Amino acid sequence: MPGLLASPCRIPDCDAMFLITEQRKYKTHNPHSSLKVMSLIDSNKFQCRVSSVLNKDVKSYGKKHLFDGNEDSCWNSDQGTPQWIAIEFTDIIKVESYRIQFQGGFVGTNCVLKITDDCGSTHIENFYPEDVNSVQNFSLKEPRLAKSLKFVFNSSTDFFGRIVVYKLEIIESKR
Repeated sequence: MPGLLASPCRIPDCDAMFLITEQRKYKTHNPHSSLKVMSLIDSNKFQCRVSSVLNKDVKSYGKKHLFDGNEDSCWNSDQGTPQWIAIEFTDIIKVESYRIQFQGGFVGTNCVLKITDDCGSTHIENFYPEDVNSVQNFSLKEPRLAKSLKFVFNSSTDFFGRIVVYKLEIIESKR
């Protein structure tokens, strides 16, 4: 991608941390808004962990696919509940909202977002995705400073508890 300072990504197995260092770039969805879409692939530094990967096939279904910008790739959890995605940022960000694209039939239900600040305080908000394939937008009740985010899917529309996510974006407030 032009303008990005890419560093190599190590993803030897599912338990490894996923660290990407890039030049920060933003896409503004409204030129008069102070909200910026922060694609994690474009963020400064973060680490991501997931609860599981389908058949431990990290190459095909690992966490890197949440942020690769490829419409055809996804993170696919193994069966069982709960499933989760945890993201820890090097820098504090101010989260306004987030976007998730699930695969219909494999959507998280009874979902919780845990937002932890740099002091270790955790704020919890429930969210309720629809069982659809399209990108879904979720706004926080109020913007929150975050050192880490944990998306917890306590159950699934899939009988076996599998979750499939094609895209995860964090909307950061620059106010």
